[in-house]
Amino acid sequence: MEFTQKVKEYLPNALSFIFVISVERAGGMQDDRLPALLESIETLKKENKMPCFDPENVIFITNKWDSIRSQLDVEREKERVWENIKKDIKRKWKYVKEEHIFRMNCIDVCLNAENENLSTKEFNKFRKVLFANVEKAKNIRLERHVRYLLDLLVNDSEKLHDRLHSEQMSADAQEKLRALHLRSLQDLKTKREQVRELVLVKTEQIIKDIAKDCYEKMLHESVKREILNPPRRPEMMEVPWFPSKFVDEINIRITEYVNHHLQSGQVLQRFKDVKNEINSFYKEVATDLSDMEKEWTDVAGYKRFCEKYTRNEPTDFVDLPLEIKIPVVAVSVLAIAVSIIISPVLIPVALILSRDERKRQLIDEVYNEYTAKIPDEIQKHLKNHCGDPLHDMVEDITNDLLPPRIVFLKHLIKTTSQTRDKILMDINSLKELKEKVDAMKSSAAEIQAALNGVQ
Repeated sequence: MEFTQKVKEYLPNALSFIFVISVERAGGMQDDRLPALLESIETLKKENKMPCFDPENVIFITNKWDSIRSQLDVEREKERVWENIKKDIKRKWKYVKEEHIFRMNCIDVCLNAENENLSTKEFNKFRKVLFANVEKAKNIRLERHVRYLLDLLVNDSEKLHDRLHSEQMSADAQEKLRALHLRSLQDLKTKREQVRELVLVKTEQIIKDIAKDCYEKMLHESVKREILNPPRRPEMMEVPWFPSKFVDEINIRITEYVNHHLQSGQVLQRFKDVKNEINSFYKEVATDLSDMEKEWTDVAGYKRFCEKYTRNEPTDFVDLPLEIKIPVVAVSVLAIAVSIIISPVLIPVALILSRDERKRQLIDEVYNEYTAKIPDEIQKHLKNHCGDPLHDMVEDITNDLLPPRIVFLKHLIKTTSQTRDKILMDINSLKELKEKVDAMKSSAAEIQAALNGVQ
């Protein structure tokens, strides 16, 4: 426990990891230190407390393969354990590359270093991957810190530039711009609420329409025949009469139709259209905010960066990474069908019906019960897997992405307006400070260029 705690304390400083797993312990990772460490790494990564760590630079060595014994076939048992342990690793560390999982007996590597065997071959592969990771990580910490310092200096330089050039804007023009931008920001607040409500209403209507469309199609006798008698499958009436299996087959065929309907391009496109509308809104607002910021911070002829360096800035907006996928819906009518089979009403009827008539009776009862439940089940399913994610996407934009930029712009407008007179009085000291910041920025840019191999 003390060892694990010490390792956890060191995690934020790590660039890569090598885990050695003994396969003699039930053939895989146990619920002890390793899963706990992987969970701690994942948590720190999400909290951005390991900025220099690449999750793909994790290596797993599986050891002690000679400990596996089997009364039947040792090689087959080893393959079984190998597949299980790979699945276990991938489940606990989703970023792992399969070529970063190695299989060897470390003792064979030590004792037979000069002789080629399966373990030494695998060890040589491991060394190549390890050296590649070391080379990749060699300057990464320094690069990240220099990049952070450069961003900080560029930001400071821009702020000083804004303050130095504020005297070029007349007080009257500045006041007009301030009023215009504050009014625009107030309009944006209203627009954000409208978009949030619009997406909610629109996705709800799309979900209702899709459920209704599927339901109404299933009511048609021709569609019912297609559902129950799909191509390359025996017709439902030809399926052997074992009631529970017969019901299972009805359930499978109806569920396949529903899934096919929900996975169709038309259905997916309707949700993608909403996602694209959300993206367009975000891009439009982000562009407007950038333009307003530029009016307060940018002046024609200002040289933003030194000649030897061009900063790779993140774009003001990105295509938000919501991928619309509708997983397989699982709506079972088995319980319904069983209740139909043992129905006190149907049992006397079934006794006097032929087998084909009983089949038809059961098909109709199960199909009708299923169809009646379809709208609610589809709406619930699509809400969870499409409606809620789209709503979360709007919430992220309106509550997380845009507010900080709006606050920054308001602060910029307020600060620039209030401090204009003071700036004019202290212009010389500001110029001197800006020259020093620009000199440090140039030095940081040169270091970054050297680290990147730029001549």
